[in-house]
Amino acid sequence: MQIVLIEPKIPQNTGNIIRLCACTGASLTIVGEPAFSMDDAHMRRAGLDYYREISIERQTDWSSFLDSIAAKGKGWQDLAFLSRFGRRTYTDYSYSMDSILVFGNEPDGLPPELREEILQRSPEQLLRIPVSRRCRSLNLANAVTLLVYEALRQNNFSDLLLELD
Repeated sequence: MQIVLIEPKIPQNTGNIIRLCACTGASLTIVGEPAFSMDDAHMRRAGLDYYREISIERQTDWSSFLDSIAAKGKGWQDLAFLSRFGRRTYTDYSYSMDSILVFGNEPDGLPPELREEILQRSPEQLLRIPVSRRCRSLNLANAVTLLVYEALRQNNFSDLLLELD
């Protein structure tokens, strides 16, 4: 499973997602420039030492990212996008262990032009997490965690420890 963050803005969220990747075996790709240094102390503190255990792929832009997944034999059909504008809930989607989960940044979500492309190409891949009317969305790290664990649940938690030895 691959997690993709588009221009993340909050280092602590990225650090928490790095820890999630280490704990679940997911990979992480950052598309565009984060709003912080990848050496940021807040990110490293949130990720503890886990940032050493995963490789973080960097792509300069969305087009480069699409080229990179195509080179690995993957394509648009492998992508699942999260947005408060999604019409389908994240639990009503079928994930595989090869799914690529794409998230926008904290204040803005997915870029509007990408959202439009998704709605034109495959609106069923634009997912949402239900929240009360008082809230716009969940914290990014929490949202990523929900989707990753739903995908893992659908795949019988893959190679994760289910019981203590």
